[in-house]
Amino acid sequence: SLQANVSSLFEAKDSLQANVSSLMQANTSLQANVSSLLEAKDSLQADFSSLMQANTSLQANVSSLLEAKDSLQADVSSLMQGNKSLQADVSSLFEAKDSLHANVFFSHA
Repeated sequence: SLQANVSSLFEAKDSLQANVSSLMQANTSLQANVSSLLEAKDSLQADFSSLMQANTSLQANVSSLLEAKDSLQADVSSLMQGNKSLQADVSSLFEAKDSLHANVFFSHA
């Protein structure tokens, strides 16, 4: 009976050693996975940082373009007013020409 117990204990010891070996291998694999995930996290953080910088740059560009658009709209408005003024001047000049023609016609008549 004592020999059977000793034999059983040795078998249990061998089984435990196999379990420990298996757990050590699983631990090594998990450590490799954690290391890989940490590297991926660092890469993603770098990508995120780069995207944030690009976003900031794009926001600055959009802001600049909106300012330029406002300036151009003001220029267009000014040009439209200038155009109306020129049209009035041209119209006035045509009226003056017609008046001069009429005066010339009447003075020759």
